[in-house]
This record gives sequence, C-alpha cells and structure tokens, in this order.
Amino acid sequence: MSSLRFSLSLCFLAGVLVLLTSAVAQDVTTWHNDVWRTGRQLAETTLTPALVGTNNAFGWLWKYSVQGAVYAQPLAVKTVASSHCRHSTPCNMVFIATEQDLLYAFDADDASNTAPLWVTDLAAKAGGTFVDCSYLVPPCHPGVIYPAIGVTGTPVIDRMANAIYVVSAVFLIGNSPSSAVQYYLHAIDIRDGTEEAHSPQLMNAQVPGADVTPDACATSAEQGTMLTFEPTYHLQRAGLLLLNVGSPSTDVVYVAFTPVFDDEKRNGWILGYTYNTTNGFVPVPQQFSTTPYGTGGGIWEAGAGLASDGSNIFVATGNGTFDVSGVPITRTDYGDSMIKLAVNSSNGTLTVSDYFTPIDVLDYPPPHGPGLCNKDEDFGSGGILLMPDSIMPTHPHLLISADKQSYLYVVDRDTPGQFNNGGPVQHPLLPASPPPNSVPGYWSSPAYWKYSNQGTDYLRLYYGVDETNPTIAPWPITMYSLDSTDPISTSNLVTTSTLFCGAPHAPTPSISANGASQTTGILWAIESSNTLRLRPLYGVSQHLRAPLPVGPS
Repeated sequence: MSSLRFSLSLCFLAGVLVLLTSAVAQDVTTWHNDVWRTGRQLAETTLTPALVGTNNAFGWLWKYSVQGAVYAQPLAVKTVASSHCRHSTPCNMVFIATEQDLLYAFDADDASNTAPLWVTDLAAKAGGTFVDCSYLVPPCHPGVIYPAIGVTGTPVIDRMANAIYVVSAVFLIGNSPSSAVQYYLHAIDIRDGTEEAHSPQLMNAQVPGADVTPDACATSAEQGTMLTFEPTYHLQRAGLLLLNVGSPSTDVVYVAFTPVFDDEKRNGWILGYTYNTTNGFVPVPQQFSTTPYGTGGGIWEAGAGLASDGSNIFVATGNGTFDVSGVPITRTDYGDSMIKLAVNSSNGTLTVSDYFTPIDVLDYPPPHGPGLCNKDEDFGSGGILLMPDSIMPTHPHLLISADKQSYLYVVDRDTPGQFNNGGPVQHPLLPASPPPNSVPGYWSSPAYWKYSNQGTDYLRLYYGVDETNPTIAPWPITMYSLDSTDPISTSNLVTTSTLFCGAPHAPTPSISANGASQTTGILWAIESSNTLRLRPLYGVSQHLRAPLPVGPS
C-alpha cells in the first residue's frame, strides 16, 4: 500500500509527479481537500517535518506522463475495487485530467509500472475533440491557457457512487464555428474509466435577463427577455462542487463559468445538475447567472473550487456590472462581489440570500480611475476560504478572500455587509507597498490550520502574493495570526525566507499535518517555475530541504 502526496497548487505541467509513502491517509476528492477550501490534510502520520528534512528519506519515486497541460488539481482515492489494479484489488488511484480532454487513472501501488490503469478521451465520448483555443471568443494567446482547452476546472469525486464528475470543452467537428465549442458534464466510473449511463450531458441554460449584451460593466434596460448561456464565450475554470441537498438525500454537481479570459461581454454562471444512472443528468429547475442584465461577473477564482458550508454556496465574482444598489438602475447584477447563495433543500436551485461588495466598486481613487470593473482590479481574483473555526464571538462565521488591490477581506458569512453598509474588515497585506503600478495583488487562495501547544490553540492563515510587475522582486508566503481582537493580525506576520516567483501567479499553499499536533505540520507550495518547496508550519520562515523540480513550466 502506498500513500499519494502531490502538490495541490495550480500549475502548468506536461507531466505530473506524485510522491508516495507507506499508507494512504485520506481521499482527496475535491479541490483543496474540502468544501470549506481550507487546503488542510489532517490525517498525515508519515510525512512529518522530521522525516521530510532527513537526507534520502523523502523524494520522488516515479513520474506520470500525460498528454496536455494540467490546470486541474489531481485527485486521489484509496482502496478502489477495480479489475484494473495490477497486483491486488483494491488499490489506490490518482486521477489526472488534461487540457486535451484526457482523464487518466494511475495505480499508486505500482512504482515499477507508470503506465495508466485506464485513459478516457472525454471529447471523443461527446463526439468531438479538444478545443483549439483560437476558436474561443476572444481567442487565446500564449500568456493564458494555451493552445488547447479541454478540462480546466478541477473535477469532483462521489466516493459512494464510484464516480468522478468532470467538465470537458469539446469542439464538435462539422458544426459552424459559432456552435462548434460546447461543454459537456461527464460521470465516469473511477474503477474502469467508462462513461456512466446517460452521460455525458450537453450543458446549456437560460435565465430571465437581457438578451442584448450591454457595453462592458454597463446595465441593460431590457426586461422580460431571456439570457442564454453561450459556450464559445465562456471558460470553465473554477473547481466543481458536489453538494448533498434535500431530503431524501440528493447530490448536486455545481459547475461555474467565467467569460473567456479578459472579455467582459458575457456573464458568470453556475449550472447545477443531479445525476443517477436511471435518468442521467437532470438540471436544477432554475440555473443562476451572476449578471443577467449586465456583463462580466465571471467565477474563475484562480481555479479555486466553489465554497460551501452545506446550506449555502459562496462565490467571488471578477469584474462586471454591479447595480444592486440602484446605480444606475436597480437590477440583479453582482459584479466584483461575494455572493451568498442559498441552496434550495428540495431541488438544489440557488438564490441570492446576501452579498458583500467592496466600497470602491464604483469609484476607486487615482491613479486607477473609476470603478473596479473598468480597470480590471476585481475582487474575485482568488478563491474563498470559509473559516471552520470561530475567531470572534460576535462574528462566529467568517470567510476570507482577497483581491488585485492587495486587500484581504474578512467577511461575516451571516451578515456580509452588502454595499457600503459598514462592510468587512479590510487589511492591506503589505503596509509598505511598492509604487502604485506594481502593487502586489492576489491571484491565489489561502490555506488554514489550527494547531495546539500546551493546551492553547493557535489559528494561522497562509497566503501567497502576486507581483503585477515581473521586474520587481518576488514575494514570500505570509503567515497571519487569527485572533478575536483583530481577525487578521498584521502586527505579528511571519514570512517564508523563500521568495516565490509570482509570474504569472503566486502559489496556492496546502497543508499536511497529524490533526492539531504542532510538530507535524508542513506547508507545501509550488512556484511558477514548477519547483516544490516545503516549510514546517511551526517555524514557517525555515525550510525543510532543497527544492524539488516537479516538471516543465
């Protein structure tokens, strides 16, 4: 039996490398380990700082070779009863999806044979091939996901059903360019890679809104029409969410979309589907758009998964029309906002129950000019972390996110503050900032850990910063202390001695530990040069060992 240990950071790889030790600790079925998106793996008993820091006790055992870039986080499950296991069943499996619409399963127990257990061509299952990204609107360029678009968002695994849900971008050969790019939701059996019954599902949606797209960041005066989801103009970047709703129990797969790259002429979407082998995928009664009468409001969150507390879904939108406050007219467009979506317990439909929008969404001071949307200084540049532990007695349920302005937001999930209504606590992450044109921002997501020492609990947040000007020195990962008097203490910062390269984006760190044991925590992070770095969580300014290369960038 072997244990799968791999980076949970988002990176561009031609191959994926996996670390193994003596026993699988726990399944990794979703982005950043849980639906709170904490990045914690707290069942680690083997990979301790002492072991990892010992010469020749830790390192790469073997590599997986895959075709296509990997933007989706690898997932792993233990003890899969499969006839494809080479030596004995059950075996441990790791799943990797690529931008060429290929889904791989590898046997983690067989270091002598790195051939996949199975490979599924998702595009072929839908009758097409992966998408040449020049067919998207607007077309891609080498500075973004390039040159192929296939699986971008991290899939999610339903362990009870032995199914992995994954979204593929597909080019349908023979169709006109305007309809050739489509998105399909697949249910794949993790045991053998076969498509489940009545799968895949072509993804489409309509909601009440404006059928004529207004100018970027503007509001349409139209009413009584329908807004249609247009795949060619959208990218599926955020990690999928599998949520159990209702009674009797029903699982819903939620899939988020963003306008392609920096285009603000389309909208953010969340599409929800239930699945069973009798009826296949069934859409929830009403799908959701973040800006039905406007533009933008994309949900990309630097690839983070949609966050949930079980009853609500929390998303951060990037750019887009914001008019809920009545400027210029009252509509339901939530650009540059955190949206709290209540999940209907009978059918999985999403409705806005509350929101938070930064006070500068309509007017940001010089030199940036008016409005976050018009200046691409959006709030939703990274993911949302829901705090699983209470920090402040008066605000027991918090979430944390950040933006491109170098602000970290601490928001009360129960009463987020809406727009210009007291709002959250806003923390400049670097009090002494470089010049305005190179102020660090956040295109990443944090990790969280609570550890104990002599009966006292310590709550820590770990965040990696980006540098918008690549000529400026890179930045460290910062550890913040969380306490009841100041949710994010800026007076007791600890930083890594390593300066992580932030071009194009900073690392999204992950954590392994044996529960709350202080001496067992390790901070894992990959920088843009595809170098793995490890730090002890107690003493994060130190390093455990020399960095490890993880593949071509």
